[in-house]
Amino acid sequence: MKFRTIVASCTNEYPIHIGSNLLNKSDFKKNRLVLIADANVADLHGQKFLDCLAGNVELYLKVTPGEESKTRTTKQVLEDKLLAKNLGRDIMILAIGGGMVCDLVGFLAATYCRGVPVIYWPTSLLAMVDAAIGGKVAVNTQFSKNSIGVFATPYAVWSDVSLLKTLPKQEFSAGMVEVIKHAVISDKDFFYKLLYRNLDVINLKELALIEMIEKSCQIKNSIVSQDVYDLGIRSILNFGHTVGHAIEQAANYQIKHGEAIALGMLIETYIAISLGTAEHTLISVLKDIFKAYAIPLNKQYLQDPSLLLKYMHTDKKNTKQQINMVLIENIGETYCDNGYYTHPVSEELILEALHWAQ
Repeated sequence: MKFRTIVASCTNEYPIHIGSNLLNKSDFKKNRLVLIADANVADLHGQKFLDCLAGNVELYLKVTPGEESKTRTTKQVLEDKLLAKNLGRDIMILAIGGGMVCDLVGFLAATYCRGVPVIYWPTSLLAMVDAAIGGKVAVNTQFSKNSIGVFATPYAVWSDVSLLKTLPKQEFSAGMVEVIKHAVISDKDFFYKLLYRNLDVINLKELALIEMIEKSCQIKNSIVSQDVYDLGIRSILNFGHTVGHAIEQAANYQIKHGEAIALGMLIETYIAISLGTAEHTLISVLKDIFKAYAIPLNKQYLQDPSLLLKYMHTDKKNTKQQINMVLIENIGETYCDNGYYTHPVSEELILEALHWAQ
């Protein structure tokens, strides 16, 4: 069976549908719809959505691709276009695109007329396993990433793996980092399945993709459902992100999110080894799986450690102006100390790890 549905839980329950060529199976064709799509995705797939949804589309908006669009300004521009059409709470928004679109449009839907339903139709692997699930929506500011937002549950998520065939290989590889991260923090068996059966995934075999995305979503949902508002165990989903987000900011978002997180995972593993929570062999194991999925380790944005440190000080996990990180113990195990899943790390050790990574 090439169609799976997971019932996910955040502030409310919602279904995640995973399969191939799903548009004809969708159950929202009679709703009054607003389509908001990444402009590149719109060029590839937009007409297909318009043809299928026929006369139910009240407004079709396109957003410039890239993290630079995930701002308060873009959100306001989109809101004004909806308001100018006198659209009210009886609309449903369909967000078509990658993680940026899910975050931006999800935030818009959560606040427009105090909340309208939104469906995510993720078109990238990263969005299918990360941005589209978990109920976090936000925009970036000049100060930090995802710093303004809310917790908001979508009406549904439709993950159509057939769309991944049009995804550039670099984007697919970057999306694999979040899948790998889920395995590293929570499921050893899944990690080694990814490592040793990588060819089926790389060759985009639909059943392999569906099973992988289903498992990755199950892991994230299991963690999120225990800690919806990110006060405890949910923070382990940020493994690699303290350093990774800083790298993205230092690169002015000219590096893929997944590529930055891959570097962040390696650097934070070095820190865990230095603090004695992890075995030194873990770095080589992580490098092996990154190599298996052709994930580049681009170090050019590590050249200014003081700038990276500055950005790490804006991370949302920090307490009392102390940089906190998620530390792993082993593949499938995250370090927890007296109920705390994030741990203070000194600037000296962070700088040592950044110099090591260079």
